[in-house]
Amino acid sequence: MINLAFSIVNRAMPDQLQMVYGVSDIVWPTSILIVLVPVMYVLEWLISRDIARTPEKKGIWIRRWRIYLTLFLTGVTIVIDLIALINTYLNGELTGRFVYKVLIVLTVSAIIFAYYILARNNDPGRRRMWRSVLMWVGAALAIAAVIGGFVIIGSPAKQRALQFDQRRIGDLASLQSQIISYWQRTSSLPPSLQSLAGAGGYFTLPLDPETRQAYEYNLGDPTSFELCATFDLPSSANDVNGGLSNMPMPYPAGVTSVNWDHPAGHACFDRSIDTRFYPAQKTADVAPALSSPNFQNIVLTSAGGTQFSIPETMHKGLTISLQWTSDVTSKSYGNTAYICLVGLDKAHASIPLTENAPGCYLSEKIVALIATTTVTSGRYDWKVDPMVDVFASTPVSYELVVSVSDSLPPQGRSEWAGLISKSTSNEFMIQ
Repeated sequence: MINLAFSIVNRAMPDQLQMVYGVSDIVWPTSILIVLVPVMYVLEWLISRDIARTPEKKGIWIRRWRIYLTLFLTGVTIVIDLIALINTYLNGELTGRFVYKVLIVLTVSAIIFAYYILARNNDPGRRRMWRSVLMWVGAALAIAAVIGGFVIIGSPAKQRALQFDQRRIGDLASLQSQIISYWQRTSSLPPSLQSLAGAGGYFTLPLDPETRQAYEYNLGDPTSFELCATFDLPSSANDVNGGLSNMPMPYPAGVTSVNWDHPAGHACFDRSIDTRFYPAQKTADVAPALSSPNFQNIVLTSAGGTQFSIPETMHKGLTISLQWTSDVTSKSYGNTAYICLVGLDKAHASIPLTENAPGCYLSEKIVALIATTTVTSGRYDWKVDPMVDVFASTPVSYELVVSVSDSLPPQGRSEWAGLISKSTSNEFMIQ
């Protein structure tokens, strides 16, 4: 009860040097009081009834030791709490908070001391009367503390709404960080939030935790943007939780107006990127990767199972020339080369395609079809594209496959039937 009373005093008399509090410092003491106070009162009632029925049990050693141990622990608690309070006061705590906390410690300790000292009183009538008074006073204080806790933290429904709002603020902060990272890579703001999910495949767009709707994103001038969400409660209601919305947040540096104060309902946060802190990457830094390499080590052979090497990272929109040699150009084998893309998840497993996405016949619904050409051409120019729309989930990395099938139609056959040659690249990423 002392801890709960201290927390109530802290909230009623806030200190500018200690503005962030956790809701647990009220929830836990409140929960303990709600459960333990009735249990203790029931136990005391059972003990008193047992002594009334059998008076000789009053003097047994275990009852005496229970009283002495309680008095000893209460005395120790008083001493420790007073030492801590004085230490905090000397370190600059507000005088009013210090006085109230001292009074709380003395009041609670005095009630406990008086109650158990009266247990040793030899006057039954006086002992019974004063102990009853003290029990009622203790119960009233416990009930008042619990009510004070509920007044501060609100109902469970309010706490749930606050947690939803805190999650929304965390999601918006994450989106803000990703947008700034996108700006640094591309020298421009993303046209939509979906562009963040397609940039490398490592970021999953957060959704509103309650409605599962996407957050709102609006573009301003070339370096400013707006993030919006719908909140259950105003940010002022989050003071008790020490929430993100009202904390002074320097993260991320170089973004103006980084506070997350908001009203209940729909709210938008204007952000502007300071290019002094977040300069866009210079073109010269990425120029070597923007060349158009020719891959002349692709081999299409009737033996199958070959592999070719490409850079581990390629940039979206870059055009590369795939070149190959082949020994499978006879009429019986056909003259069609399939250029295919495999999407891989974090576990390096193939990601299925969406329902209507065109797939390569070598593994339908697993490998995306980029294009078909002739084997005899020996070349295909591919404009690098992550093709995130054709996969069931956003790939983390990719593999390229150049394959040849025989001249028979693929319909009505098993997915691998007719495959003559397949050459697969190493795993790579698209940025």
